[in-house]
Amino acid sequence: MTKKIPHFIFIGGFLLLVCVPTSVYAASLTFTSPTGDVRVGGTFMIKVMLDPLAENVFTVKAAIAYPAELLRITSFTFSDTWTPLNQPGFNEINNEKGSIIKTGGYPGGISAPVIFGIITFKGIKEGSATVAITDDSIVFNSESKNILIEKGKKIFSLAEAPPVKIQKEIDIQKPTTKTVSGTVVPDRFESSEVKIPENIPSPDKAWLYIKLAFLSTIALILQHSFVLYLSIAVLLYIIYRIMRRLFA
Repeated sequence: MTKKIPHFIFIGGFLLLVCVPTSVYAASLTFTSPTGDVRVGGTFMIKVMLDPLAENVFTVKAAIAYPAELLRITSFTFSDTWTPLNQPGFNEINNEKGSIIKTGGYPGGISAPVIFGIITFKGIKEGSATVAITDDSIVFNSESKNILIEKGKKIFSLAEAPPVKIQKEIDIQKPTTKTVSGTVVPDRFESSEVKIPENIPSPDKAWLYIKLAFLSTIALILQHSFVLYLSIAVLLYIIYRIMRRLFA
């Protein structure tokens, strides 16, 4: 009996290696948290992340499902290091069914975590939206074996956008002053109206006409040299007559 024990140990160890998958052949496709608020009518972005878990990966097919009544895909952008595969069935977005399939190759292979692509969603209405990697997804290693084990899933709660605040017009109160008796009266400087005082006495029209005639005469004299000389001669003659009467 004791001689058969090593055989049992060998057979059990072999079955354990065959039946239990090793971590070498395991890769994951997951999502990052959304960029921006998850609001109805707004957009947000999530990244599709590949983790080969040290295995060399050459090709990835990411098949993703989402609720079409809650979300709509506006764009998908591959990371710069990936080469898109644009054949039918490998590259499509169906917002009516709520599905997206994107396939890309990595030249030379990749064995470290990397961004596969970025999805931009738009919120349609309120609700709980689940975005998940489906079983149609594939991660091929150098031996063309599908090593995808972990398929990511994210649940988003879409809420209505907050109402836009409309700024009300502020009533500008006129400055007031409270008197000793308690009466509130508006301040003097509040009004921009200029009141013209009434009952202003009219000037003497005769004196006004004299001044106007005098100024007009001066202007005429200054403008014409002949009139100027004539005026001087008349003035000298008047002075002469006055002086003669005084000293006669």
